[in-house]
Amino acid sequence: ILYNWILKNLTISFNPCQYEFSKLNLTFSILSKKKLNFLVNNKIVNGWNDPRMPTLSAYKKKGYTAKSILSFCKNIGISKKENIIDIMMLESYVRNDLNINALRVMGVLNPLTIIIKNMGIQTEMILIQLHPKKKKLGFRIVPFSRKIYIDKYDFKEKFD
Repeated sequence: ILYNWILKNLTISFNPCQYEFSKLNLTFSILSKKKLNFLVNNKIVNGWNDPRMPTLSAYKKKGYTAKSILSFCKNIGISKKENIIDIMMLESYVRNDLNINALRVMGVLNPLTIIIKNMGIQTEMILIQLHPKKKKLGFRIVPFSRKIYIDKYDFKEKFD
């Protein structure tokens, strides 16, 4: 409002056009710099790049790619009207980008050792692709023996 008052009271022949757009609001996210600053200053989070923060540096630390964030921004576009974008939409762009480009590895979070009794003691080396659709990304060698690990939540002693 002050900016417009100054333009009206200046004696210049050309007034620049000014457009104001709404800010990006995401569901389940606090984007107020004042509130985020409070979290950082009171050590509730470990800085601006803490993965719980809705900042670009935090998203980078979480594994969000620049390409996925750019695709998200291009898709939602700009608006003068205030709106709230579902965070799931951003996460969808991240998943799509990672699905195309990320290497695949496996891990067992709650390991339970299983011994396969009807298999010999030899260890076989199995060649596994790092990406299911992109052979050019390479392979890794995984040992396979009678001793394997499964998640303890996938094991059941008695069948229903």
